Amino acid sequence: MIQDEQKRRASRGQLLFEKQIQLDAEVEKKLRDWMRPRKHWHDSKTLNPKGVNDGGSFDGAYLFYAELSVDAHPGLETLSRYLARDNDAQLDFEPKINLEEVIASPPCYSLLTVLVGVDQLLGHGSNELMSKLTEEFQGLERALARK
Repeated sequence: MIQDEQKRRASRGQLLFEKQIQLDAEVEKKLRDWMRPRKHWHDSKTLNPKGVNDGGSFDGAYLFYAELSVDAHPGLETLSRYLARDNDAQLDFEPKINLEEVIASPPCYSLLTVLVGVDQLLGHGSNELMSKLTEEFQGLERALARK
């Protein structure tokens, strides 16, 4: 983890010079003085979550990491949620939630399963919001099972 942090810091500092960001002369000197003895940081290894996990006792944990990091490191799948659904090229900053996508997400599925269990322990119907969530969740499960 330390090497990963070192490489990322060195890369961010170097990026300032590559992009020719105008820095105050004193700030630039301090940054260069700080970076010079740390040149070897560029050779540090970065973390590879999948590689760290391979063969370990956290095989299931990588599955959750991979799913949760989709929105943290957006690609086309994530960004496509924010495109307006009409013919105009516009962004939608409050996209509709695709419940099928949410329920298929392992972390969400686990959380919803626990909430449904709590609703059943409390006696279905004792909390209106929990009952509504339980019914919607179970309906989605049935709909997905038919596909």
